[in-house]
Amino acid sequence: MQNRQLVINSIYYTVGEVLPRIIGFFLLPLLTRYLTPAEYGINSYTNTVMLFSLTLSTLSLNTFLLRNYYKEESPVDKRRIIGNIFLLMLLTNAIVSGLELLIFPGALMWLKIGIPFRPFFLLAIVNNFMEGVSIVPLLIYRIRQNARVFVLINAGRVLLQFGVTWMMLSHWHYGLEGVYVARIIVSIPFTLLCLGIVYRNAILRPNREQMRKALQFSLPLLPGVLSYLFIMTFDRIVLEKSVGLDSLGLYSTAATLSLALNIVVQGLYRAFEQKIFEKHGKPEYERITDELYRYFIVCLFTGGFLMSIFSREVFLLITSSRFQSAYTLVPLLTAPVILNGFITFLSVLVIAGQRQILITRANFLSLAVSIPSTLILIHYGGVYGAILSSAISFGIVVFFYLYHLRLRQSYVLSWGLLLLLLLAICEGMRWVSLPLLPTIAIKLGLAAGYIGFCILHFRIKFS
Repeated sequence: MQNRQLVINSIYYTVGEVLPRIIGFFLLPLLTRYLTPAEYGINSYTNTVMLFSLTLSTLSLNTFLLRNYYKEESPVDKRRIIGNIFLLMLLTNAIVSGLELLIFPGALMWLKIGIPFRPFFLLAIVNNFMEGVSIVPLLIYRIRQNARVFVLINAGRVLLQFGVTWMMLSHWHYGLEGVYVARIIVSIPFTLLCLGIVYRNAILRPNREQMRKALQFSLPLLPGVLSYLFIMTFDRIVLEKSVGLDSLGLYSTAATLSLALNIVVQGLYRAFEQKIFEKHGKPEYERITDELYRYFIVCLFTGGFLMSIFSREVFLLITSSRFQSAYTLVPLLTAPVILNGFITFLSVLVIAGQRQILITRANFLSLAVSIPSTLILIHYGGVYGAILSSAISFGIVVFFYLYHLRLRQSYVLSWGLLLLLLLAICEGMRWVSLPLLPTIAIKLGLAAGYIGFCILHFRIKFS
């Protein structure tokens, strides 16, 4: 009964955490119908900048709360640490947001960024502040294992944002500014709800000593987190300067679809993480990790192949004609997403072996490669250079982890050939000129063959 409840909670937490991350995917049909590629590029650019801002605002203090909440003995002490970390995060959030309001107008002009501060960055900063306020309240439901409420809040927010954005774009014709206003409208009631959650579950009394310990714990984590975010988003910043907002918008549309593969990655990560930690140090650990690794590879390539080969049909279904040429980028973008999926799985094995220093080293190694390769390759290859740079950066981290983990079987040759086969099949189908239904039939046959080969090659058993 306990294991069953654990599985159910894991599913709830996976859904609850994935939903806010893929809101861009849910909004894709709306945004590509009512926005131009340049406007979509502006939206993507500001989202990228605000991702860095939110990380700086929170300073990974939520990790400190997760780690130390259970060490507090009495219910009163547990409420105190929640309140203390909330107040500290509120302070850092306010400081970062205030500095952005002061610095961004001049910085955008000095850097010659073709996006005005008002209204886009101004509204994005306000919304980002409210996002930061919600982190600790939502974390309360995780640490108290109230999974259903956690999912309901996140699902409600996603549905409401979709509804308000649809009204802004289709009925009130607000355009791009309406996308930002919709976020504000949705964030206000959720921020008030989050403040009520904190009021009920926390004691808001500052403790300087505990705040100091929280900063000592969290600040060393910040460089690694920021370097990872930088690797993930640096291409968007460079593309804005190199190829313009129209190309950035098309690139971002394709990236949004390819990143939906992270649903598979996050679901498998949540399902495998506990099993790996549970079996570490036991005789069957090597066998279990090899089995999970093979299963992970098959699921990852199944999702990647289906998304890549049917990308044209997906774009025809959910985007306007202005964005449909971007489907050709999806198979190429799937390659770095798959490599990043391997990083997620292998990092669990690294943490299980208590070798967290390798993760920091890997992030800085990837950062050292990513900056020059992105600048050089985008200069010569545009969006294709950005994709190649991401693949190189993530590929180096994968091989770095594999070198240090010394797995019994790395399967590098197998999944490397599968990745090349995926790209070759999708490129070949791009030149097939047939009516829609026969094309879909051919793709379904290819998908069945590809997935079946993966299952047989990696000896996947469903019993």
